[in-house]
Amino acid sequence: MTNPRGYPDVIESAESGRLLRRGVKVLTITVDGKPFTYGQPGWWASLEDSDDKEGQLTDEDNVVRAAARREARARAKHTSLSPLEIKAIRELCGLSQQEAARAFGGGPKAFEKYESGEITPSSAMVRLLLLAARRPELFQKTPDTVEETQIIRNTVRNSSIAPIYQQIYSSQPERDQRVQYGYITADRPMSKDQLFVERRPQGDYAIRRVNSERVSDVRPTQAQAIARAKELNPGHRPLVERVRNTTRGKPDKWRRA
Repeated sequence: MTNPRGYPDVIESAESGRLLRRGVKVLTITVDGKPFTYGQPGWWASLEDSDDKEGQLTDEDNVVRAAARREARARAKHTSLSPLEIKAIRELCGLSQQEAARAFGGGPKAFEKYESGEITPSSAMVRLLLLAARRPELFQKTPDTVEETQIIRNTVRNSSIAPIYQQIYSSQPERDQRVQYGYITADRPMSKDQLFVERRPQGDYAIRRVNSERVSDVRPTQAQAIARAKELNPGHRPLVERVRNTTRGKPDKWRRA
């Protein structure tokens, strides 16, 4: 950004005829009554004399100038995250401003306003953005619905409200119970990769693709998991983990359903 597009290091000022040299000049601007110091690339009559303001900027230089004013406006409001930092977190998550607004909340134009410095994020939003900086995969465009539902289910099971929750939802029709507890998801076409069914520590059965750690679906019994695997991959028999010793194999041996 110091010398974009290979511009000459020295140019002549069209106004004064003075020679302007390419470099980064330290400037201090005042926004909302607060001083803000930053480095401004451009051609300058003097890089050392802070009182000598004569210079010339390119379009790229003006991008820096505009961003500095947004940063200054946000800093004047004592925000924990500046507009540039918020934009960096959003891009890390692979989201547009509109997608980020849906993922994080705050309104349809929230990120447009955060990144312009017009408004500052709440303390709750800042904590959410900091989490996104550490775990951007949690805010991806297509979250793993089965995995998220399983997390909620495990949280409920380990809480004091588990008996109440079970009483409420045990009266639901069988299909609604499976939806509530994460046993089914929207039917989505899968590739013809081999599927396998394995028992999980929670006691239910996961359907996975070969060499994949992500769960494709979860069912409460092995028989239901096998049936679901066949629905997801018609014409192909899934590999099933044995759960007990039989005349045909031990629990660590797989079989075709």
